[in-house]
Amino acid sequence: MKDATLMNPIVNSIKKVVCFRMKTQENISARFQIKIQIVQPDRHVIFRLHVLLITRSAARVSTSSLEANNPCDGIPCQNLGTCTQTLTGYRCNCFLGFDEQNNCEIGTVKYLTYLLPVNETDFRIAALSYSTQTTVEFFFDEHMTNESVCAAIDAIQPKSGATLTTKALERAEEMLKDNSTGSRHLKAYQYIIVVSDGLSTDRHVAISKAVSIASRGINVYVLGVDRESDHTEFVQLASETSVGTKGVFSTLNDDLLHTLYLETINHDCKEACMENSTSDIMLVLDLSRISQSVADIQLTLQSVIELVTTLDTRNNNISLGLISFGNTSSIEVPIRGIPDADKFISASQALKLKNEESNIISALNHLTLSDAFSAPNGARVDSRKLAIIFSTGNWTNIPEVTKRMIEIEATGISFIFVAIGEDANFDILTEISRDDHNIYWVRSRDHNSIFSALKSKAVFVSCKQNFF
Repeated sequence: MKDATLMNPIVNSIKKVVCFRMKTQENISARFQIKIQIVQPDRHVIFRLHVLLITRSAARVSTSSLEANNPCDGIPCQNLGTCTQTLTGYRCNCFLGFDEQNNCEIGTVKYLTYLLPVNETDFRIAALSYSTQTTVEFFFDEHMTNESVCAAIDAIQPKSGATLTTKALERAEEMLKDNSTGSRHLKAYQYIIVVSDGLSTDRHVAISKAVSIASRGINVYVLGVDRESDHTEFVQLASETSVGTKGVFSTLNDDLLHTLYLETINHDCKEACMENSTSDIMLVLDLSRISQSVADIQLTLQSVIELVTTLDTRNNNISLGLISFGNTSSIEVPIRGIPDADKFISASQALKLKNEESNIISALNHLTLSDAFSAPNGARVDSRKLAIIFSTGNWTNIPEVTKRMIEIEATGISFIFVAIGEDANFDILTEISRDDHNIYWVRSRDHNSIFSALKSKAVFVSCKQNFF
């Protein structure tokens, strides 16, 4: 059982999907009038708030910052936010669009433009919360503006108990079928958004229920949260999106919103949102024999095979590169250096192990727009740039690592971690990761199926700026 008092940070991360800071009501109304004319049929979404499992931001504060003499020493404020010590702990001073209540982690800037237009004839939103019991927080016809939905989400109270996902899915399906809830099930696109860490008490039954719901034309997508999130459950719960990836999303980008737009806009407007797989990905392999076991390194190499196969570079516009590191690092394969997937895999399996300590800083120094992600090294200007780091995470000098990663992320390069082995150091990985959902845990060779969730980071939906 997790502490229900840790609910509030994640309520805000759900809120950011549907809330925005309005400039003037007149401007918003004008935008909605245009939107209504081009969108048919109507849409509605059930946001199921998994209140039991929302611990990520608060847990990080309590374990890494408040126990320090100076709570700012652990660099708790993300996205270049600055930290100020207070009598009770610290306060983050964030850049515009980031929330100080979430350590500047929760971004809302993009949602000023890419938002769900909530009104009577467009998106309608309902909410369920659940733990042992499922509670209907509000129906589809109760809140017809973004402001009203945001206020209702703020009022949701946390719960504690077991994680009985099946009952919540059943109730969600009932609501979508019932006109008395405000549902327009005969003419609306229907979605259930599961906000979860993937640790359901009734996992197998819940997965079966999700598959059954999807077979009836209701999309089940997952918004992943929490440091202990299990992507194995995410992959099995989620429906497939219209671009052929699993509907597993992060709270820190606009991929979920763009997917909803693509799947629900009028066919005459399809050019405004489209599939995009222009991704440059650098695989960063920790091959230190001192900081991890040979078995862990073997699991890393096997994971590379599974990931490259899953990404299907032959049919997607995805380019790969390769960095190995121990105490020192080197670019083994530049981006697009080996376009053929089979030859790339062969190159990765031929890398030599390093009899030295693991020093992630040496690898980070390569992950810049002037080095590994530069045009001379094969990177494209308009690509999504991802650095996927495979390691047990047994590193030192974490404040320096965190600072360096923040600097790199500010240039548009995103990090994903593949935590290797049963003994992966999650305390360190969650300390330096901006979004714990971007930590994929490969405990053994049997857990490589999680990479189908990671594929959605590389094959995604792009919408034109200011479309809505």
